[in-house]
Amino acid sequence: HPTIEKIVEEAKAATGKNVHLIVGGTHLLPAKDDQIAAIATNLRDNLKVNYIAPGPCTGEPAFAALKDAFGDKYVYAGLGSTLLLGPKPTIRAEAGQPVKHAMEKEDFQNIRVLTIDLKLSR
Repeated sequence: HPTIEKIVEEAKAATGKNVHLIVGGTHLLPAKDDQIAAIATNLRDNLKVNYIAPGPCTGEPAFAALKDAFGDKYVYAGLGSTLLLGPKPTIRAEAGQPVKHAMEKEDFQNIRVLTIDLKLSR
């Protein structure tokens, strides 16, 4: 994809509004530390992104730089997290609500049964 900065620029141009929340991978794994710092600062200061919840393909160095740049507007959204959207995005577990994972215990059981059924039917 074009870069997280270009995506934010296009979103702003299309809507005429600042981006409230970026969720997902920013694909900064191959970027150098100085590039990551510049991108984090640009997203926060120039592009006026309110919150960021980066995904795995962001990379550990970028997680740290984005957390540093966004402070309390950095939302940790690990795999299976449920985001509660609103003026201040939060993770369901942090909002005092029950944690619901992408796959609950009964989902795993259903997959096991389906897998066994498929193997037996061959």
